[in-house]
Amino acid sequence: MVNHVINKPHSQTNQTKRLTYLLKLGGLCCFLFIGLCLPKLSWALVVTADRQSLPFNETLRLELRSNDSKGFDTINIQAINEHFTIVNRSSQSEYSMVNGRTESVQKLVLTLAPKAVGTFTIPPITQRKRSSAPITITIREPVAPPDRLDDQSMVVQAETDKANAYVDEQVLYTFRVIYRVGLNNAEITPLKIPNTDITELEDVTYQRSIGGQTYQVVEKRYALFFKEAGAINIEPQVLTAVIGANRSRFGLGFSANSLAGGRQIKLGADPIKFLVKDIPAAAQGKSWLPAESLTITEQWDDSDTNAVVGQPLTRSIEIFAEGLAGAQLPLPKSTTIDGLNIYPEKPAFISQPWQGGVAGKRVDTFALIPTRSGNFTLPATTLTWWDTKSGKERTASLPSKTFYVADAPNSAKTNTLPVSTQRAEASTPAGAGSQTIVGRSDLGNTIEPTDDKSPTSFWRNIAIWAMLAWLATVVAGALWIKRNRIAGKARPNQRANPVKNPINGGACLRTLQQACADNNAAAAKQALSLWLKAYAYERAGHSASSMSHLSTDNAFNHARSSEAIMALIGSAALTKAGEDLNAWLYSAPSDTKDQPSWNGELLGDAIRNLPSVATDSKDTLPPLYPNGKTIP
Repeated sequence: MVNHVINKPHSQTNQTKRLTYLLKLGGLCCFLFIGLCLPKLSWALVVTADRQSLPFNETLRLELRSNDSKGFDTINIQAINEHFTIVNRSSQSEYSMVNGRTESVQKLVLTLAPKAVGTFTIPPITQRKRSSAPITITIREPVAPPDRLDDQSMVVQAETDKANAYVDEQVLYTFRVIYRVGLNNAEITPLKIPNTDITELEDVTYQRSIGGQTYQVVEKRYALFFKEAGAINIEPQVLTAVIGANRSRFGLGFSANSLAGGRQIKLGADPIKFLVKDIPAAAQGKSWLPAESLTITEQWDDSDTNAVVGQPLTRSIEIFAEGLAGAQLPLPKSTTIDGLNIYPEKPAFISQPWQGGVAGKRVDTFALIPTRSGNFTLPATTLTWWDTKSGKERTASLPSKTFYVADAPNSAKTNTLPVSTQRAEASTPAGAGSQTIVGRSDLGNTIEPTDDKSPTSFWRNIAIWAMLAWLATVVAGALWIKRNRIAGKARPNQRANPVKNPINGGACLRTLQQACADNNAAAAKQALSLWLKAYAYERAGHSASSMSHLSTDNAFNHARSSEAIMALIGSAALTKAGEDLNAWLYSAPSDTKDQPSWNGELLGDAIRNLPSVATDSKDTLPPLYPNGKTIP
């Protein structure tokens, strides 16, 4: 009998160890199986053209990128020869480390020369059931030869894409170098224009046929935004270089000077006279946004479909414009809505250089906290802008949105704030910048994969189901282990503890007071939410004997959100302190480095001035005169 009592826990321990071992082994096999399936699931093919409009006597650069290990051996590019001649072809491989696995990208670059003037299409390029989208190329009449060529070998030019423009309208400026001799130590002076924002774009290189000779062409491109109206003179840039130098195979000349025999040249483009026009009279007094196109969109998190009182919603409004930088886009107008507190975060500005100049994006994120239930309607958002293509005023709009907010469920769980809105972290520097400049995007040339009914989808589904089955086994095993541990610790004469308030109000109160003393806004918000729920629980008469005379059907029993509980408490100081705390947590951080931290003194004083409520028998002293007796 004694041996049986001693060996029973030992037997349970062995079973637990065996189950744990089987779970680990099953997880390892599952991950190995998924690892064998996932690398074969997908790959990409991208085709881009550096220009979609060019003269007949210039070349086009077409780039193909693929992460298929077989490269471009299976690609048929003969269809390109119908309208273009492949002048040059080069390939290279790029390697990168992603999640501990080496990935290779194959790149094929084709230099194409058009065969005729007109609009032609580069047909789809297919690689193992993946096809690219067709690319339309416009071939214009050949460019006239330059007015002069220095020794018939090189020339520089400067031009703008338009002769006049409005204030803040994008103007493309190009400095072009045309040459057919070797250039060494080439330098171009920077472009300087007073009262003008200058954004440097990506360089463009190609070939041009002039008088039966093939010349190399390099274009330095800039996006200009003039800030003042009037006639201006764009001073030319200057190219300095050495031509005709004798270099050895290793870059060393036959004399001490590695550029011996070379000739120093200095060429400047002609100045450009440009007219900057003032804002049109029709657009006076409105937001002035000259752009080629402008759109406004919004995005919500998943919680807008089941919004609850007191829980924050996240709304993002994105403005995208071609021909404007991100910093030029304005803040959408906001409207005050009763029962809905709106806290804006710091906007994000993105400027994206591309072939057409600059594309700008502004993203504004708002945290919305409903303080009551019911329907809410956000009004439509409109933005007036000037279409530089048609010379007309246009309006971009975002339709109104109506959503329903329900009462918070009867749960003692805290309303945890999203990490993105909790900026009360001591390690986060105030005024951290959010402006980002990203690389060039070849708009419209991205490959869209076609439907690929390959067997990999079958194995992918098996891998997903295997993972789900393993997770279910882990959960079941954990519950089994927990149940056996509880059963082993149970005693026949063990008493059932009475049901208590699920939240220790005394502990929450002490945590809240400490957070206020430490000026920790995030901790104070969490502790305040928990303490208010414990307060409402006690006032509803669920556990504390001193409150047993209250009806469980009173208003506190139906209060769900922190705002509703504070309203029932009726303390103006507490309500004001709670609103200040929300405003500090959700509002955008200041741009200054000396941003003051949250001061918990107001909330701490409001809590101390409330009547104390017992929330747990462990935190409550016994009454001095039980049974309602008093001093005789």
